[in-house]
Amino acid sequence: NNSKAASTTTGAGEKTIIYAGHLAPPPVYRLDLLVEAAPKVLAENPNAKFVIVGGGEYEPTMRRRVLELQVGDKFEFVGQLPYADAKTRIAEAKVAVQVLNDMCLGTKVLDYFALGKAVVSCGSFFDSYSEFLANGVNCILVPPDKEKLAEAINLLLSRPDLREALGQNALKTVSDYDWESQADRLVHRVKESDSPKR
Repeated sequence: NNSKAASTTTGAGEKTIIYAGHLAPPPVYRLDLLVEAAPKVLAENPNAKFVIVGGGEYEPTMRRRVLELQVGDKFEFVGQLPYADAKTRIAEAKVAVQVLNDMCLGTKVLDYFALGKAVVSCGSFFDSYSEFLANGVNCILVPPDKEKLAEAINLLLSRPDLREALGQNALKTVSDYDWESQADRLVHRVKESDSPKR
């Protein structure tokens, strides 16, 4: 099947950037920014590699564009994987990326956090989202801009201490998000909204 690259383990010297999720086109998902940021990332980190886990209608466009940018050998499209295998690939990565333009947190970020990954979250919500993501604390938030995205990825690839700090804080953040605590928060909000205003 030529739509999927062979799944290989990450080499010891490679700096892997991973995206795991649906490969949907703009305007909601901004995988175009990740592709366009790649040359700048690779200029500073020539041993970097982009692993794309998932499938969707935008994959052919991504494949075509990475070839046009002459970075096709630095992208591995592994297709849809069983959940356990996807987690293995995320665990191998140095940096995990979320690129979207709505306010949806997405399960991918929960998986990234649960595996202690340093996350770059790129989207129009970068300066207004406050529920879960905290810029410089448990992730790096950047606007939907290929230059800013590349800068954030390069920063994390060059700073193992920062990756470690963000990853540890990500683990701490996600440990508070179990089903019971979320149900309690929802019930509390419903009660607040139903209470009479004075």
